[in-house]
Amino acid sequence: MMRSNKKLANKMLRVDFERLKVQIQEHKKASLLGICVIGIAAFMAGKSLLLQPKPVRKAVKPLVHTMQLVKQPMYRNIKLFGQIKPEARIDIVNKYAGVMEAVHVDLGQRVETGQLLAQQRLADAEAEVLKTQARFQEASANAATYDADYTANIVRYESDYKLAKVNAERYERLYKMGAVSQYERDAMQQTMVNKKALFEELAMQRRFANKPSTVYRQEQVAERRYQEYMIAQNKYKDMLFHAPRSGIVVYRNAEEGAYMAAGTKLLSILDDSGYKVDCDLNEADASAAPLGAQVQLLVESLGEECRGTVVYVSPDRSRESNKFYLRVRLDEWPASLKAGLFARGEMKLLQKQAALVLPKGSLYDRNGKYYAYVLKADQKVEQRALVLGVSNEQEVEVLKGLQEGDRVILDNLSRLRPGMSVDVAEEGK
Repeated sequence: MMRSNKKLANKMLRVDFERLKVQIQEHKKASLLGICVIGIAAFMAGKSLLLQPKPVRKAVKPLVHTMQLVKQPMYRNIKLFGQIKPEARIDIVNKYAGVMEAVHVDLGQRVETGQLLAQQRLADAEAEVLKTQARFQEASANAATYDADYTANIVRYESDYKLAKVNAERYERLYKMGAVSQYERDAMQQTMVNKKALFEELAMQRRFANKPSTVYRQEQVAERRYQEYMIAQNKYKDMLFHAPRSGIVVYRNAEEGAYMAAGTKLLSILDDSGYKVDCDLNEADASAAPLGAQVQLLVESLGEECRGTVVYVSPDRSRESNKFYLRVRLDEWPASLKAGLFARGEMKLLQKQAALVLPKGSLYDRNGKYYAYVLKADQKVEQRALVLGVSNEQEVEVLKGLQEGDRVILDNLSRLRPGMSVDVAEEGK
């Protein structure tokens, strides 16, 4: 049905077109005249449109805010943020494996310096102390005996040698007189040689620390036994755990009768006698932060403030954070303060007593040089090249290029050009 309707419409359109063609051919002059009239009318209408005057657009001046330069103090605000740390936190770790014999403190308990906290089973350690003590005393007695024997023997052997030497010389004279035989003389000579060897064996010993080697060797044995005795004593002491400083027990991992491997953290003591805050600093702040400065810090979780003193500024960057850090030791803090909370604050430092200061947003740089726009008396813009001094987070000091009393344009800088006229916003708008 639709296909037949479409064929019918096309057939009717061809018929209309044929009729129009026939009419144009029959009335050629009238058709040409109508086409000419329509073309002339279109030409005249387009010409009138082109000859109409174009509307003149009024130039819009940029609206700017200004400030008049006056010398004023220049400050730097150093923002501080860090975690509150206690004076110290000490972990109690066992050096030797063993069974816990007793634990005398509990979690949250306050302890004093030197207080006994816990101890391991000590029977074996006590026996080791007694054994090494006995071995040390035995070695000391041997050393004393060797020293006495050496002294007595060298005196005796020296006397025997001298007596044998005198007898040998006498027998030599008697032999020459024919009073003794050669055998008797030689026997006396041999006796002298034997006595001399015994004497020189002691007298010519190599000396260590000005003592003969036999005596020195025994003294070193005694010294080694003494060190073993000291090690046993130290081991015994290391199995008794005393508080190294006053504080609160904040960690406990020791129970009576439990076997603890060597190197186990048994207890932790937090010294809450003081607090400190370590804050990261950038390079500029680290160079400006002074030691001894007083700081107010807000502990946000408590809504309370602390007062402290800057006691340390690191002389080099941290390898971990690539920043410097500053330590504040708290002088006053609320009773509810806890280690691990975070605090923030500021230090306001005077950089210059009197300086021409501009907001950083009023400057622009081009090819590595800084410029500012100055508003002249005729409301036109002048470009000035600047030499800058010290700066802080928001402001920068101008050393050259501007002078006191100049009106500097603060905003809309991207639309400004030297010599351009501008509108100045009223103050407060």
